Amino acid sequence: MGCGSNHGRVLARQTYEVVEQFLISMREHGYPELRPLLCIGGVDMRSQLEVVKKGVHIVVATPGRLKDMLAK
Repeated sequence: MGCGSNHGRVLARQTYEVVEQFLISMREHGYPELRPLLCIGGVDMRSQLEVVKKGVHIVVATPGRLKDMLAK
């Protein structure tokens, strides 16, 4: 894998962590639960698809993995 794809995964993880913290704060203030999904290469796609089947509200993804997931 090229260096660029690793940077994309790192950025996606960092963004997802910020989203998670934001959602925790929202729940603490009485807002309904929103389910996020981190969708990146290097993680088993089946586990990501299982999360999608349960329903998600926010997706943070790398372009390649998102394209792959949408094709499924």
